[in-house]
Parts: sequence; C-alpha cells; structure tokens
Amino acid sequence: MAKRKRSKRRNKIIKPKHNWELKDVIFSLIYVAFTVGAFALILLGDIRGDLWPDILLATISISLSAYLATLQVLSTKAKVVIITVSAFLCVHTAYKAIEKYKKEQELAKTREYYYQSQERAELYGRGLSDQEIWKYDKDPLLRHTLVEADQNRQRGEFQIAINKYKSCLEHPNISIESRHWTYGNIAKCYESLGKIDLAEKHWNLALKVAQKIDDRMVKTWFVGRSYAGLGTMYYASQKYDQALDYYQKSLQVYQNGGAITGTAAGLYNIALTYSVTNRFEQALEAYQRCIEFAEKHNEKGIVANSLCNVGIVLLNSKRGTYEQIMNYCDRSLNLALAIRDQSCIVRVANFAAHLSFDNKEFIKSIEYNKKFIEFSSNKFTTEVGIAMAIVAQTYFFTGKYQLALSYYQQARNVFLKIGNNEFYVESLEHAGLTCTFMGRTSDALLY
Repeated sequence: MAKRKRSKRRNKIIKPKHNWELKDVIFSLIYVAFTVGAFALILLGDIRGDLWPDILLATISISLSAYLATLQVLSTKAKVVIITVSAFLCVHTAYKAIEKYKKEQELAKTREYYYQSQERAELYGRGLSDQEIWKYDKDPLLRHTLVEADQNRQRGEFQIAINKYKSCLEHPNISIESRHWTYGNIAKCYESLGKIDLAEKHWNLALKVAQKIDDRMVKTWFVGRSYAGLGTMYYASQKYDQALDYYQKSLQVYQNGGAITGTAAGLYNIALTYSVTNRFEQALEAYQRCIEFAEKHNEKGIVANSLCNVGIVLLNSKRGTYEQIMNYCDRSLNLALAIRDQSCIVRVANFAAHLSFDNKEFIKSIEYNKKFIEFSSNKFTTEVGIAMAIVAQTYFFTGKYQLALSYYQQARNVFLKIGNNEFYVESLEHAGLTCTFMGRTSDALLY
C-alpha cells in the first residue's frame, strides 16, 4: 500500500502557480493596441489642436493600467512599462491643458483688442476721424476726460489739453490703445506749440507702449502708427529727410506684419514726401507702386488720393499734357465719389477746376468747381467764394449772363460774411458788368 501511494505522488503533474486566462490575454492585446492608437490620436490632436483625445486616452489608460497591474501573471518589467505609458499620457495631457489655457488667455486678450478695433471701425463708418475715435474707452470718467482734452486741443488750448491727457495716463483702467493714442495726442499738442523735442519724446513713448503688446497684428499696427506719427511730425516741420526715414520704417513694420491698410498708407506717405521735395521721378514711381498695391487690396481711398497726386506731380514737373493730367483727375473724382471720400473730392475738384479754367476748358471748369462747392463742408470760405466767382466768370465767357449773375451774387454773399472786402468789391464789380451785358443799366449802376 505504501509503495502504491509513493508511485501516485511521483506521477502527479505539478501545475504552475498562475495560469493566463483568455480574458487576460484579450485585455493585454487591447492594451497594446490601445497604446499604439493612443500615440496616433495624440499626434492627430497635436495637429488639430484638440485636447479631448488626450483627456480620453489618459482616463482609459489609467483604468486599464489599474486593472493590468493587479494581474499576477505580468512581470514587474511589464508593469513598469504600463505605469510609465500611463504616466506619460497624464503628464502630456496636463502639459497640453496648461499650454492651451495660456493660448486661450492670449486669444482672449487679442479678441479684446480686436473688439475695441471693431467698435472703432463702426465709428469710422459714421464719418468720424481717427482723433475722434481713439478716445473711446469703456470707463465713463476716463472717456469724459479724454473727450474734454480733445476739445481743448481742437480749441487751441494745448497746455490744458496736455495736462488732461497726462492725468488720463495715470488712470488704472486706460487701455493700451488709448494710452498709445494719448501719448500721440500729447505729441501733437507739443507740435502745435512748436516744441518738437517734446513731441518727439512722446511719440517715442507711444512707440514703447506699442512694443509691449504681445499680439503680432496689434503690435504691428501700433508700432507702425508710432513711426508714421514721427514721420508726419517731421513732415509738418518741413524736415523731409527725417520724415522720409520714419515713413520708411513705418512701411517696413506694416509690410513685415502683413498690415494691408498700413502698407498702402506707408507707400502713399513716401510718395507724397518725394513729391514735395521735387523728386518727381521717385514720386511717380512710388505712387505707381502705391496705386498697384492699393488696387490689389481694394484700398480705394488711397487709390483716389494717389491718382489726384499723380496729376499734380505731372503738372509741377511738366511731364504730362492737359489731357493726361485730367485723365488722372477724372479717375480720382469718380472713385472718390463712389466711396464718398469728401476730402479727396474737394481736393481733386479744386485742382482740376483751376487747371481746366487755365486751359480754357470752361465746361470742365464749371463741372469741377460745382463739385468743389457741393462737397465743401464749410460753404463760407475764401476758396468756396473764389470757386463761385470762377463759375460765374466761366458762364460770363460763354454768354450765359443770368447764370453768371447768380454765381457772382453767391460769391458776394460769401465774401461779405467772411469779411473779405477786396473780393467782395470785386464780386460787385463783376456783377455790375454782367448786368451791363444783359442790358440792365440801372442794376449795373446799383452794383
């Protein structure tokens, strides 16, 4: 019996302590597939900028790792690999979440800049100027003070305006945009006072504020504005070489930053500076580049003003015929009328009217002078009175005496209101002469 028992023990098969079950194999394969898929999804998420794949994978990874780590059939090395992969996914997800939060904060800040810019763009649509729009700010007290300072500057009370602008700079809620424009307006006040050194100092302060901005496009605009402001300051002081230098810096900033309107304005300013310094060849080339760029990017205001200026340069340099110059004027006026650019309409109409009159093209002269009178914001100026007198004289030359008398009367009223006695007397004289040609002797004597 004893021998039989020993034999049974020898023949007994010793089973391993642990055995792989089917579900364990399946879960292990799933984990391997999951790991491969995880890295593929992470790569896809990085490309698309999404965070949800990382969060989902990190959550699944933790769950699978927790399960597989409890399996005794897995070796220690396998468990270390599983935990390492899960830790990597978690750290990567956390890193991406932090980076995305930072980007969202920057984006929110940028949106606020653009939101303010859009609000200003709406005000542009109402015909307000840059100087009227920049002072918009969300703090009512600050906005009120900025408006007051702007009004003081417009009335010529420059030192009062400077003091108010400087008080606004100390306001805790002033935006970067308003701070930039405030420094710029202080600079303009000093320009008006003839203190160019202080004006330059504050334009440079505006430049420093602009350089602190993180957003690339907003920074481009503000830095470009600062250089353009310095250029305009020197242009107004007839220091054209310095003006040209800053205008070129402004253009470079705008071009590098992809600012289309700024680039068009920069090209225009450079061309204008060349033209006033009688560098006509360079001016015409610069205007051509400006027109091509502005037309390509639909900057119609720049195109209209550039066309007018090309006509002026052709006249001053004696490089164009009357027909060629008037072609530029016609194109400029038609475009300015289409976009309702009042200042351009007035400028090109005044120039073309005088040119046409000098060339005895009376119909053209009347047409352009009427446009000048119609679109002049102030109807009681010497220029408007002269335009009325020229229309009257043109009608007189063409034998339309009744129309001539009507415009002489209008010119007389303008000169009387503004106190220009010399032109007032001249209008009376011409009105009397017109009555003589009409056979109205008594009216002629009265005039």
